[in-house]
Amino acid sequence: MNDCYTFLEFLTKNETYLELVDATRDLAILAKQKPCSEQHANLPTWANWSWGESYLPEDVHVSYDTLMASLKMLETSPSSGAPSAMPVVLGLGLLHRESNRVIEFVEDKADPNTPFYLPGSAFDLQFLVALDGAVNTVFCNVVTADTAAVVEKEALANNILDQENEKEHEEEEKQYEHEEEKEKQQEEEQEQEEGDKEVEDVVKTGRKRSMPQVSTRRSKKSRTEPELHRSSRARQPSKKALK
Repeated sequence: MNDCYTFLEFLTKNETYLELVDATRDLAILAKQKPCSEQHANLPTWANWSWGESYLPEDVHVSYDTLMASLKMLETSPSSGAPSAMPVVLGLGLLHRESNRVIEFVEDKADPNTPFYLPGSAFDLQFLVALDGAVNTVFCNVVTADTAAVVEKEALANNILDQENEKEHEEEEKQYEHEEEKEKQQEEEQEQEEGDKEVEDVVKTGRKRSMPQVSTRRSKKSRTEPELHRSSRARQPSKKALK
């Protein structure tokens, strides 16, 4: 991934474009994405990491309409994430490099491998103005995506924190319920023990009351019979005997 950004930074020294590269890098880091691997069918064929030519194709140099159409495709392409933004940033960087080559072209000092169509290229100052505008537009899109990624990351972090707090709260609730149940069980056991003890005390008390009390002192029986007291008066004969 670092090689991709190094290559992009090598394409041009335009400050706005380099800020766009930095914003795309930040977006990739926030979203934890690998932007170099994605390809887009709706972009110019050369806005791709597999493009191995040193110069852009002839059609964008000889036709201003083709050049502007290519720029429009890059400017309007979705850049909501690093994978979708990276090919766009690559295409804009290649256009910047090609513009610099056209502007700096000097026929006497030109490299022998310079394409024949470069001296009469459609890249002009008007196109450079349009290119700067496209870079600004894409930069705003990427920054917006950066902001959304930050918000999403913070929301995810808050969600994880909320889940952890909820889990901790549930564990505390379970611990509290467990302790409460344990205390309740201990109270019930204590009440049961007290009840059993009361029953045992009542049973013991009842047994004591039902047992007869035996006196340790025996009553003394008189060994002598009671004396019969006889009357001192003379016994009179009954009326029946007198008859």
